[in-house]
Amino acid sequence: METPFLGGFGVERSKNAEDNQLINLYPRFIEGKDGKEVGVLYITPGLVSVANVDTGPVRGMISFQGYLYVVSGTGVYQIDDNFNNKKIGTVTTVSSGPVSMIRNERQLAIFDGINGYLYSAGTYSQISLPFSGPVSATYLDEFGFCNVNGTNQFFQSNVGDLSTWQALNYSSADTRPTPIIALNTINDELWIFKSDCIEVWVDEGLNGFAFARIPQVQPQQGTVAPFSVARAGGNLIWLSQNTEGYGQIFLNKGYIPERVSTHAVEYAINQLETISDAIGYSYQQEGHLFYVITFPSGDLTFVFDLTTSMFVGQLVWHQRASWLNGQFHRHWGNCQAFFNNETLIGDFQSGNIFRMDMNAPLDNGQQRRWLRTWRAFKKPVMKPVKFPPLQIDMQSGIKVPDGSDPLVCLRWSDDGGNSFGPELKQMAGPPGATATRVLFRRIGSTRRGGGLDRIFELSSADVFGVGLLGGQFLDDF
Repeated sequence: METPFLGGFGVERSKNAEDNQLINLYPRFIEGKDGKEVGVLYITPGLVSVANVDTGPVRGMISFQGYLYVVSGTGVYQIDDNFNNKKIGTVTTVSSGPVSMIRNERQLAIFDGINGYLYSAGTYSQISLPFSGPVSATYLDEFGFCNVNGTNQFFQSNVGDLSTWQALNYSSADTRPTPIIALNTINDELWIFKSDCIEVWVDEGLNGFAFARIPQVQPQQGTVAPFSVARAGGNLIWLSQNTEGYGQIFLNKGYIPERVSTHAVEYAINQLETISDAIGYSYQQEGHLFYVITFPSGDLTFVFDLTTSMFVGQLVWHQRASWLNGQFHRHWGNCQAFFNNETLIGDFQSGNIFRMDMNAPLDNGQQRRWLRTWRAFKKPVMKPVKFPPLQIDMQSGIKVPDGSDPLVCLRWSDDGGNSFGPELKQMAGPPGATATRVLFRRIGSTRRGGGLDRIFELSSADVFGVGLLGGQFLDDF
């Protein structure tokens, strides 16, 4: 008899309703009909350091003219394809918080919330801006755009020139009096995110300020977090806010915002005191398009799998986390760039730049831990159950370091996930032991007076190739 092991993240306000944790694991569903199971849980990519710049944190990265440009702490660095780096300048803000970085064919511009900076033809300089507080910037049709913090105004650069911003070359997103939070572009359109709505502007070729708002287009989901807005495939995705509340995640389908967060994810977000500092980025790896959103103040990272969600027709999320001092914490990633045919992220703690590597068992040489919780049965059981042995169907003996014999740990709760007992440990197979049977015996019984709702938790912090297919109770054991 199978136990419903496969699935995404879902932990409700009441764990008795749903307690499906999924940390540092993500589901992949088999596209053909010949797989052993309908899907598998794989471990998320590990992190390999490819460069280190300054003391950090890494606040922004962008590829430009064959190099990677990085803002780390207060320093700005150029990194070549061998990951050699040199410092080309500084920014004046304190050494934390994201920056906006945009480019055209010959210029790179950086905005740090106070000033703007330009790198072109080997020269780094400060931009003379006719406004203060440049937070969110984007580029479209040879124009740069940047908002004025705390207002509904945004400026446009000269055509093809990110170094020149005219004092009269601005406009206002004034269908509502609320300030602009973020700017981004999609499908040759400029999307202006306010705190309660979105305005969409297009290039009308007008004299001076070239863009104009599309009338009658005003999606009613703005954002609370300027750096949560990211491109994901052919869409934009963001942490929302409007006049009715905040804390959901939306993806645009044309001009219609479509909710892609689940109630479980929304519950977790709304438990945080601060969400306006959320950082979002997307990347593609092995055919999966992921949107990663981190809440720095909340020490929490969630990931939305757009590819799997489309494939199975339901919203699929998981958590990613670092593992330190016996606790899960936010993921290491602070920003992302695709460079040198690799997906790279910048460290929020240091000047490290990491490669996201599906074959790396560790995070920058540090131990990782994955965890899955799930209900023993698909439907509630109203009578006490004496559990037969539980076999975990999983890959074993693959990518195991020589001389090691990794363990997986199982524990359970009989009160709907509110409290757990001690761990049972089982070997996951030494190197080459690909037929290892991971079997947990003596897993007890539920009692009528002590709870009938069993939740299992499977986890490990040991190094091996993780591929979890499911679990079965061996009734005939």
